[in-house]
Parts: sequence; C-alpha cells; structure tokens
Amino acid sequence: CQLSYSNTNFFGLLNSDDYGTWYWTNGKVTDTTAFNAKLGSLLKDLTSQSTTGPSRFMFAMGSIPYTDLQTINGLVQCTGDTSLTDCKQCLNSTRSKIPTTCKDAHGCEIATGSCRVRYDTELFYANTTTPTPSPPSPPPPPSN
Repeated sequence: CQLSYSNTNFFGLLNSDDYGTWYWTNGKVTDTTAFNAKLGSLLKDLTSQSTTGPSRFMFAMGSIPYTDLQTINGLVQCTGDTSLTDCKQCLNSTRSKIPTTCKDAHGCEIATGSCRVRYDTELFYANTTTPTPSPPSPPPPPSN
C-alpha cells in the first residue's frame, strides 16, 4: 500500500526521481558481482512480466537461486495511474539505483512516487502457488 498526497495534481505523471530506501535484512553480500548478476536478471524478468502481456496490475514477484542455500526473492510494482510505458521506465530507472543505493545489502526496497522494487534473500511474500488438485474419486460401484 502506498499513500501519496500533494497540493498539485500528480495522477498519471511519472515520478521516479523522488525515492525512499529501506533495508530489510541484516548482513552484507560477500560476492557482490555474482549477487548483482542474479539480482539484475531476476528484476529484469519481473519488469518484463509486469509491463507486458495481460498483467493489468503492473505487478510481478518471483525468485531465482543464488547459492545452494540462498534464493533471491523479488517484487516490482507500479501505481495504478501509471501507463505501461511509464511503468517500465520507472522500474528500469529504479533498478538502476540498486548498486549505489542498496550497495551490498541482502535485502532492500526502493520506492518512488510511481513504482517500487524490492528484493531479499528472505521470503517476504506469501507463496501463492496453487496446489495440484487431487484426482477425481472413482465412480461408485454399480448397485444391485
């Protein structure tokens, strides 16, 4: 959820310059080159998912293996008044801030007036995969 207010109309206007940063996980990444490569790949894929196809919510989340024991989880989201083109521009701009803003943090979020990008090695969203349905019950035996 994001609350915005102003004395001027900002609906539909791209705002990726003003931003806030939050760090979610203690600790620092030791191999920043490998971590940033995996993170960049994940967030690029999520940006594409959220700005193409039937995603009318301009939202995507997912994960990518980082090491045998760690996974990088990510989320990208734009505000509902943002066009798909502006959403993509905002997410790309926000992603580009990660190396200097989040540095080597295991988890970080950058939120602007039009979009947000979050990642963490800890799972921060509910896994909403649908369980495989049970096979149908066999038909009842014929009655005599």
